[in-house]
Amino acid sequence: MKSKGSFLRLVCICVALAGCVFAGKVEIADGVDQALIGHWTFDHLDGGVLKDSAEVGLDADVRGGVSLEGGVFAAAGRLRGRPIIRIKANEVFTDLPTITISAWVNPNELSGRRVIFRTDNGDGRRILFSFQKSGMILSMGVNVETSGYKELDARIRPEMLACLQWHHVVGTFDGQNIRVYLDGLEIGSRRYPGRIILGGSDDAYIGSSGGKAEFFQGGIDDVRIFGIALTGDQIARMSEKGLSVLHDKTGGNQEQMKEIYEDKATFAETMAATRRNLHDTSMANILIRLVQARLAARFSDECNNFSKATNSGPYEYLTATDNSWNISKTEYLIDLLTEYKPLTDKQWARLSKSERKKWKKVDQFETKFQRLRDMGQAGTYKADWVNLMLDAGAQVAYRPFWNERVAPYVKPHTPPTRNYS
Repeated sequence: MKSKGSFLRLVCICVALAGCVFAGKVEIADGVDQALIGHWTFDHLDGGVLKDSAEVGLDADVRGGVSLEGGVFAAAGRLRGRPIIRIKANEVFTDLPTITISAWVNPNELSGRRVIFRTDNGDGRRILFSFQKSGMILSMGVNVETSGYKELDARIRPEMLACLQWHHVVGTFDGQNIRVYLDGLEIGSRRYPGRIILGGSDDAYIGSSGGKAEFFQGGIDDVRIFGIALTGDQIARMSEKGLSVLHDKTGGNQEQMKEIYEDKATFAETMAATRRNLHDTSMANILIRLVQARLAARFSDECNNFSKATNSGPYEYLTATDNSWNISKTEYLIDLLTEYKPLTDKQWARLSKSERKKWKKVDQFETKFQRLRDMGQAGTYKADWVNLMLDAGAQVAYRPFWNERVAPYVKPHTPPTRNYS
């Protein structure tokens, strides 16, 4: 193992698995494990001390409602009441060009705010990763030089997160962008360039805000600190490995996965073929999440673009029961694209050559949409639906929602005639 000094400049907190799994041990591919700074497996709790398996010296002192039980890989921490898991202040937290915070969590409940990891040195100098707004938000916050402290509040759709189930959550900062992931899928990003600034004088905590409030309630497993910002496909592979272990533990087998997931040349073809295989089949939630993680591992960018375009994700597409999901999502995108389409001859006459070219492309989207819709249920599993959502979504100028919130789009319509006599 490399010396402690080799790692003092970069940090990443990551509850994860990646690469290969051996009896609860996780090895991460692509050399990522070489950047390991801290690792808390929760496999053993001796005398109130949670050992840093990376042997860097970041042992955690444990008090209050913390016990061990079955986890994702071996044992996991079960946090109840006022659990305190304190990592003593260390110089590794004073200079953080990049960071990744990741955790396998199994929440009992998510009322208010529930911290996964936090270190706070006052004056807004903090790093935060937590559930907020009763589980509706997964938030990653960092304090950077010149700009101060800001958070990315990634919205969690209700169908994405279930209490009493294990989920893989990750937050990253690469010096340019904050990103948040859930079960391998990126659910939010925000540009925020700069270098993280911390005082380094305060302790860090797993599962609470300073050991005083916002206590996480539920299971937590395999917490890690790395010295790099993990990429989307690395994170998706970590999620896939963990969900695969959980699937096997719940009585599943890899043959089920082979029967469902159909690997094709493109993202759209793989999605459509896999959805067809799921038709009229009752599958466990964890198996569908495993399929989604595998999709994200192979098609990271496409998964992110699809989620942005549909305001949903592969999970919702795969579990949709008929063609109405395809129609409603695509129709919404077409409506956004045609919202300002010229109507009169005068409006068309004022258009430049490039503007006319743009509207011609929108006309092509409308034609494709009409053709697919006319196919009815027979077209449900056409890969063309996925391609059309991706292509149309890439052309949409979305309304701002960070600094200048704008009311969501509502399709114009003529109110029905009413008789007041």
